Formats: sequence, C-alpha cells, structure tokens
Amino acid sequence: MKYFSIIAFLLISSVSFSQDAQFQKIEKLMGKQDLSQLELLIDQNIVICINEIEKNYSKAEASQVFKTFFANNPIEDFKMNHKGTSEKGSKYGIGIYTTKKKELSCYFYFKPKSGGSLALSEVRIEED
Repeated sequence: MKYFSIIAFLLISSVSFSQDAQFQKIEKLMGKQDLSQLELLIDQNIVICINEIEKNYSKAEASQVFKTFFANNPIEDFKMNHKGTSEKGSKYGIGIYTTKKKELSCYFYFKPKSGGSLALSEVRIEED
C-alpha cells in the first residue's frame, strides 16, 4: 500500500507539474512580451478576442495581432492566477496583464495535439 501511495503521488505531481510548466511559460513570455517564443506555442489557427472583437487568425496573423497589442499596451506586470484542465485534456488559464493605466484579464486555452503536445488555440483579453 505504501508503494501504491508513492506512485500515485508521483503521477499526480507530474501531471500538475506539466500543467504548471505550460502556464509558467506563458507567464514568462507575456511578462517579457517575447513574441518569438510565444509564436512557438500558437496553433496553426487561433481565435483571438480583444475587448469583445473576436476573429480567427493564422499563426502568422496572430503574431501581428500580439505585436500590435504589446506595442499599444506596454507591460508593467503579468501574473497567472488560475489554471485548470478539462475532461478532454484541454488546459486553460487566466492571468492579469497590468499596464500603467489599466488591468486586463487574459484567458488562454490550450488544445491537445497528437503526440501529447498542447497548442495555444484561443486567447481572450478583456479590460477589467
């Protein structure tokens, strides 16, 4: 029984770590406004909604949307404050993007891909 408990703990910890690692990466990239690394997480097509304006973009178009967003909203701070996993293995997280003038809630949705990887397939950014 003792060994079963240890194995169960390790399995739960590894799932939690992989989820946390994904969102630690988002937190770091958003905080640095690191577009080149953020691009690597984006799916071939992504839905981006900024202040209720929602549109589907290719990966290249999404890069330009983020570039414009970062230019118009210089960052002061970014923190992930909630994350979870759906029944189908999708991962979602909510963070707060802080500028000198406002706070924006950012919602990230990762879809599972073949081979167990995750791709960023939806981002929503709303002014609080």
